[in-house]
Amino acid sequence: MPERLQASFEFVHEPPYGLVVRWQGAVGLSDLVRSTRAVSADPLFDGLRYKIDDCRDATGRHEPHEEGTIVDVAAQIIGESITNPRIFRAWVGTDSTLSAMFAEIGSVAHMPIEQFDALSTAREWVQEQVLNSTGIHLALPS
Repeated sequence: MPERLQASFEFVHEPPYGLVVRWQGAVGLSDLVRSTRAVSADPLFDGLRYKIDDCRDATGRHEPHEEGTIVDVAAQIIGESITNPRIFRAWVGTDSTLSAMFAEIGSVAHMPIEQFDALSTAREWVQEQVLNSTGIHLALPS
């Protein structure tokens, strides 16, 4: 049986309201399921207002269907949104496979995941969304 590839990710908290998930390697749907479950289990999850998947050092990877599906990831995101409806999602990167995966996940979950080329632009977008929806002005890292 071939060895299953697994991308790595790390959480970078941006207190008090943000989380950046930094990805490395070839990201597949099963990796996104793992990450989404870990975000939901994070002790700071209920207070988050944004999550940015930083995929600048990652590429998308197609997996056998049984490894993970768009519906699995979308279901996790829907669950997150029920628990924390105030969270905005974005991702940073240019990989076409990842772009297609995030677009389809957002479509199935009925929650668009905005794409940006630069982390600073993604942070500016979430800052604007949070300000418009909650009145909270985020002090973002540079």
